[in-house]
Amino acid sequence: MQVKERSRRRPQRDAGFTIVEIMVVVVIIGMLATVVVANLFGEVDTARLTKVQRDISGLSDAAKRYKLHFGSWPESIEELAEPEEGKPLIEDVPKDPWGNEYQFEGETEKGGIMIRCAGNDKEFDTEDDITSENYRSLKELPKIEKG
Repeated sequence: MQVKERSRRRPQRDAGFTIVEIMVVVVIIGMLATVVVANLFGEVDTARLTKVQRDISGLSDAAKRYKLHFGSWPESIEELAEPEEGKPLIEDVPKDPWGNEYQFEGETEKGGIMIRCAGNDKEFDTEDDITSENYRSLKELPKIEKG
């Protein structure tokens, strides 16, 4: 006696993904991208602030050495890179993270030299300026209130 074998094949579906599956993947990728981008922007600001702080500290130290050697503060940052005599006190004139030059503005009340970075708005004498008087206390880049 012969028993018929039943077909054990499953019905075939078309290969591929459904629109719902694709939408779920797109939503997950979008959420991950949002988190990554938000974290990257925070890191960029932190890196910019760190660069300004290091630049101002280095320029301030070089200006103090200049004063010890020449008896007066330098008129410009370029004088630190190319002094009248002797070795340069800095290798090159740094630019801030936004591509602007730092400014020397003379002696401060505390006896140091005022060094100013224009900040994110690229304009001097605004609320977001970073100076040799406030750079050490900053934990984040100063923001200008719009309105």
